[in-house]
Amino acid sequence: MKSVYKIPQKIKCLTDERKRKSIPLFNIVMPVLLFLMLQSATFSPE
Repeated sequence: MKSVYKIPQKIKCLTDERKRKSIPLFNIVMPVLLFLMLQSATFSPE
């Protein structure tokens, strides 16, 4: 569980250090992750 808590802290540090560089990356990664999650949820074999 500790590693799970460390991840948000690392992301926070990255965004604090270089906001303008990391924001485009998140804008690309987050929609893709959401899209994959939605696809797996809707097209999951029953």
